[in-house]
Amino acid sequence: MGKYYLTTAIVYVNDAPGLHFVYEQIGADALARFHRQRGDEVFFLTGTDENGTKIDRAAKAKGEQTRPFVDALAARYQEVARLYDVSFDRFIRTTDADHVEGVQWFVKRWIENGDVYEATYEGLYCVSCEAFYEESDLVDGKCPIHTPRATIERLSEKNYFFRLSKYQKALEDLYRANPDFCVPDFRRNEVLGWIERGLKDVSVSRRGLDWGIPWPGDPQQTVYVWFDALINYATGVGFGSNAALFKKFWPADVHVIGKDITRFHCIYWPAMLLAAGVELPKKVHVHGFLQYRGQRLSKTSGNMIDPFAAAQEWGADAIRYLLLRQAGFTTDADVSPEIFTNRYNADLANNLGNLAQRTVTMIARYREGRIPEPRKGGSAELREVAQRVSRAHDAAASRLAFDEALASIFELVDATNRHYDRTKPWTLARTGPPEDLDDALYSAAEALRLIAHLLWPYLPQATTKIATALNTKLPGPGSAEQWAKDSSWGRLLPGNPLRSSAVLFPRIEPLEKVAT
Repeated sequence: MGKYYLTTAIVYVNDAPGLHFVYEQIGADALARFHRQRGDEVFFLTGTDENGTKIDRAAKAKGEQTRPFVDALAARYQEVARLYDVSFDRFIRTTDADHVEGVQWFVKRWIENGDVYEATYEGLYCVSCEAFYEESDLVDGKCPIHTPRATIERLSEKNYFFRLSKYQKALEDLYRANPDFCVPDFRRNEVLGWIERGLKDVSVSRRGLDWGIPWPGDPQQTVYVWFDALINYATGVGFGSNAALFKKFWPADVHVIGKDITRFHCIYWPAMLLAAGVELPKKVHVHGFLQYRGQRLSKTSGNMIDPFAAAQEWGADAIRYLLLRQAGFTTDADVSPEIFTNRYNADLANNLGNLAQRTVTMIARYREGRIPEPRKGGSAELREVAQRVSRAHDAAASRLAFDEALASIFELVDATNRHYDRTKPWTLARTGPPEDLDDALYSAAEALRLIAHLLWPYLPQATTKIATALNTKLPGPGSAEQWAKDSSWGRLLPGNPLRSSAVLFPRIEPLEKVAT
């Protein structure tokens, strides 16, 4: 059994959660479940970023104290994660005591290594990003990410600086030796462009901010929120507090992030680790944005889809599938209530749901509700499709191409529905040899069992219901040996009684609007 440590970006808690936040967690959760199912010991970290200027201002703008403000929002983010069955092992908050202590230990290592100095910063700062920008980065004088709503402030204050320029060659060597450190490749090319233009030292503290982690030895300064936040990937598995846990799971196998924070994760973070003498993560996977009506879903833009309303309209389990099938996990993708409903009805209600319902119903009708005995394992054609689909799915899921992974599974769904159209069990029940009917029904039921196991990382609730109806082993975490058995053809036991099942995905008629 191997170890697998993955993280999402931690979300800034200055406002209520949106569906775009859940999207990243769902993708990471599918990956975590995929590895657990195949026998890896997984540690999955997600959480909330609760320090910095923007949060302090957001609380004061609502007339609230900052601590109760972030406590309430952090609870709301945990609630939505649980609603969508996000199986995190830790939900870290950057106000957690072990994180605060771990960040200070991390910064002390920079100081001891001579990588920090004091200087006056004068430059451009976007409060929405909590990020500094060069003049050339701006779009019409505004933040390139938050145009047109966010304004840029010009700051001049005495800060501590991190010697990022010192690690220019080390980062060049990193990407030369390990081109897959940042994927997909077009994101890596962006990072290489930034590095080639030359790295400048960066401010890593803020002066006069009450809400943040105090700088070691200087209570007038707080650790700049982005550097504080990045260090959560180490403190979340014990850096500075639990040496055994940290040794077990570090380095991270993959950081899952959005494309707007690539520079921080692919330039600043590896340099920070090198300065602290900590091993680098293995990979950073960068996904695109969800878009609604051509505009990015985000709190800053105000273009939002409420994840609680979405779960009520389509079901949280279904939204997991709809997001990853529609958006994949690499490029920008459009979502909307209309897109969700059309795909829900086509893929889940009419295709998968209908397959499950007709399989259980026909076995109940023609074989008294018991799995029939097939000849020679049933349909060779379906067995070959199942084996090919399983290989294709695993290859795609391993590189987080979830749209491709799900499309491959639905090849087996389609093939099984065609199997019914070809064999016509309803006709065989009247005129065909009993053995032909047994073969037809067993093969479809066995294909459905395999579909449930392959789909479990994406649809944990629905696939558990399918396995329960088939009265077979539930999909879920296991060992490599168990997965080899579960993913092989012919595991359904002839004579096993089926259980009654409800409709998995009732068809949805015209919906109420949940986007705001």
